[in-house]
Amino acid sequence: MATAKKVWKGEATIKSTNAYGGGDSDLAADETWDFSGDIDLETNGYEGALIYLEHDSSGTTDNIILGIFPSVDGSDRADNPIVEIEFDASGGGDTQEAPIVVKDLQHFEVGVRTSGTTDTFDYRIRWDAWRWDIS
Repeated sequence: MATAKKVWKGEATIKSTNAYGGGDSDLAADETWDFSGDIDLETNGYEGALIYLEHDSSGTTDNIILGIFPSVDGSDRADNPIVEIEFDASGGGDTQEAPIVVKDLQHFEVGVRTSGTTDTFDYRIRWDAWRWDIS
């Protein structure tokens, strides 16, 4: 009898600003998408991924927006996101974390942008992918 087991790739950081220990620039207050680069689920047979966005909305009035941009082969992402999620500014000092499920795409990029031109954001995007191994 075959046994199916969900196997996780292992969590990794895609983008991270200095407040989260990374070297990426803060998200500019310009309503322009900042992209992750290609996330490849195809090569190792992954079915989907969890995307985690953490951000510091302390003292902000703009919101931060996350988008998922599909790509057929990793060389050319779509112009528009298939999913766009807007996270309200909390005005508090705590970090907000939001997991997003992405399934059934071979390749995609994650984009983040501001909803206005007032605030910049520190943020971190992490991901982990899964596939099913049958033995």
